Amino acid sequence: MKFDESQARLRRILEERAQAAVDEAIQSNGQVPADKINALEHLSRLIEINELSRPKSQRRWAIPGLLVLTVSIISLLLFIHVDETEISLDLSSSGLSFIAPPEQQLFPKDGFDLTELGTAGITSTIHLPGTSKIKEQDLFASPVQIKVDPQKTGSGTINLPSLALPVQSHVRVEVLDPNVRSYRIAVKGADPSFRVELDRTVHIESPNKVASDFDITANAAVVHCGTEECDLDLTFRSTKPTILPPLLISDLSLLRLDPLTNELGSVRHESSTILSGKLVFNSLNGRELNLDGGDSIRFDTSTGVIRTLRLLDGHVDLQFTGNVSGLRVSHGQESTTLMPTWLEWLRARHQLSLFWGTSVYVLGILFGAIRWWGKST
Repeated sequence: MKFDESQARLRRILEERAQAAVDEAIQSNGQVPADKINALEHLSRLIEINELSRPKSQRRWAIPGLLVLTVSIISLLLFIHVDETEISLDLSSSGLSFIAPPEQQLFPKDGFDLTELGTAGITSTIHLPGTSKIKEQDLFASPVQIKVDPQKTGSGTINLPSLALPVQSHVRVEVLDPNVRSYRIAVKGADPSFRVELDRTVHIESPNKVASDFDITANAAVVHCGTEECDLDLTFRSTKPTILPPLLISDLSLLRLDPLTNELGSVRHESSTILSGKLVFNSLNGRELNLDGGDSIRFDTSTGVIRTLRLLDGHVDLQFTGNVSGLRVSHGQESTTLMPTWLEWLRARHQLSLFWGTSVYVLGILFGAIRWWGKST
């Protein structure tokens, strides 16, 4: 018979005899034979002796079990990463891309004062109003360039006052020529259109069969990007920084596809656009990671806000805050995950409660071990 079963049976016998003695005492006005009391005491003592003689192997599982549980919990906290974390980026780069989920303005209220505007895209067009020299017409496909000569007396101006991004627009911003402050803003969405304000005479260059190179004096032109990607090549007149308004974004990318030729032919190679900057872990009390040129960071998902997007001195300055998942950094060929572990997250967010919880847990194990050791000796 197993130990637990025999112990349970002894306890039932003790309960039955004790109840019988109580009933007899009630009927006899408290008189119970001494031999029955002695028998109950002997039986009770037998149960205690039997408990003390419990096989040690059946009681030793408790402490090892607690140790296994402790190691398992610590392993999970040390090696399992959180699904999502909040970060900030303050970077200088040669370009970036993102998705703009809600409809919002890409250009600042005052627009862009340009010396040259180029458009390209499979389905993009520039609509020109009629003048005394040309008829109203559309210039299709790519490339079409509108130019002014700042050094020429009486030359015109080009301004882009606004561009409303359709819902879920794909946007890419990159440096074209740092020496002349030339940048490309590529937009792909549900036919974003915008007005180009013209003043005085501007020069048009187009491969279109209807019109080749000519000058035009008009108040405005309308650019239709179509449903495919439309490239807007902007050359700025001013040497001051060009700052875009804050944008709500997702799917931020700081990578570009560069052509690479090898023995098998031409392929597209991913490279980082980061020039310098830092990554800040907001959920880890502002822990920072410095990034150098050639370092690349990747996300599985990212959502947040671009607080500042500044075009200056041949690079694109970015300040971003948001939540990301699957964060990884690559130095050369080595790629490392940067997602915090649960232990790092708990330590940063709940330092005091983590300290007291760990202390109570360790003390509990120690007291349990001491008590177990005392009973087993």
